[in-house]
Amino acid sequence: MHCPLGVLITELGRSTPAAQTLTAQLIEQWQAALRTGIAHMQDTGQIDRRLDAERTAAALVAAVQGGVTILMSTGRINYLEAALDTSLTLLRANATLYIEH
Repeated sequence: MHCPLGVLITELGRSTPAAQTLTAQLIEQWQAALRTGIAHMQDTGQIDRRLDAERTAAALVAAVQGGVTILMSTGRINYLEAALDTSLTLLRANATLYIEH
C-alpha cells in the first residue's frame, strides 16, 4: 500500500520547507472538500447543524491519515477501518430527524 499523501507527510513533509508547504496545501484542500460536504449535509438536514464543520473535517483528515500511516508502517488495515467506521458512526449519530424547509 502506497499512499502518495501519506508518503509526502511521513517521509518528505518534514524534510524541507517546500515539502511542508505542499503538504499543508494538500491537507487544507482535502479538509476544505470535507468541510464543504459536511456543510452540505447540514444544509440538507442529513446531519446536525450544531456540528462544527471545520473541526469535524479536521478530525476526519486526522483519523484517515493516522490510519493510513499505521497501515503503511505495519500492513494492518484494521486501524484505518476503525477510524473510518467510528468517524462515520459519529456523523450518523448526529444526524437530524428532519429536513428543514
